[in-house]
Amino acid sequence: MHTPDLAAFLSAPAHEVAVVAPSTVIYTPGGTRRAAALAGVKPGSDHYAIWSRQQAIARFDLFFRLGVQHLFTNALAPSQLAEVGPYRDRVIAWTVAGLIGSEALEDYARHGWRVKIFGGAQIPELREADEQLQAAAPAQWQHTLWWCVTAEPNGYWSALLAAAQKAQARTRDEAILALYGEAVPPATLWLGFGKPSFSADMLPLLLADTLQCYWDQRPGYSLDEPTLRQIIYDYAYQRQTWSADKTNRYTDVPAQRDLWHTSLVIGLGRRLGRFWYPLHTQQPEGNDE
Repeated sequence: MHTPDLAAFLSAPAHEVAVVAPSTVIYTPGGTRRAAALAGVKPGSDHYAIWSRQQAIARFDLFFRLGVQHLFTNALAPSQLAEVGPYRDRVIAWTVAGLIGSEALEDYARHGWRVKIFGGAQIPELREADEQLQAAAPAQWQHTLWWCVTAEPNGYWSALLAAAQKAQARTRDEAILALYGEAVPPATLWLGFGKPSFSADMLPLLLADTLQCYWDQRPGYSLDEPTLRQIIYDYAYQRQTWSADKTNRYTDVPAQRDLWHTSLVIGLGRRLGRFWYPLHTQQPEGNDE
């Protein structure tokens, strides 16, 4: 495979990037309230909900413009429903407005996206939402946005097992069809945020092939086009290292000794106030600053 120059890839027309972009991506941006605080928006306010939805739509459009066909993202997770205070009191109403409110429907129509809700039946206010979105779907589409709703920690597993049992699914493809209602291509890229960790409400495991994982440390919907292009470049070209013939694979390893002897551990971090943040560089033992 020819590997283009990174600088050329970053400025290439979007349709050239789309040639190597994954068909299905899982996007789980966290820290939206941190991002709001940094932008001068009060977390927990109605303005925060409006601002956050606008930021989300802009990022979804970025993925679709660069070739992604199916984008899975979280709308509501069990951890949000376990909170207390003003945010918890409003989160259901905000979710409904963000998914099927008039402004959201206008955004979907303007972009020509098909939008589906997975797990909406778990929330009474969303039980009719997917039917409403299907009625509003364009006659033709190239991009599908999947909003994932999980009200309980085991909600994904319960839905998967129930759908597979009802359809008497015996293969993965049959289970995907039963659970999502169509043959969704397996996901091969996951872009998350913060601590490298996952749970079933974040990662739809039935769809996961060999996932190439990336964690942006900027909170909320901060993803920009140069960053996403660089991720797609890495996904398509830099990580494709497997070869059937490994006869000469290790001849250069001794010359790379310093690289392989580094003590860097991806996932180590430190506490900054009430939050975790990754270590940028190797630090002296016993020094967390």
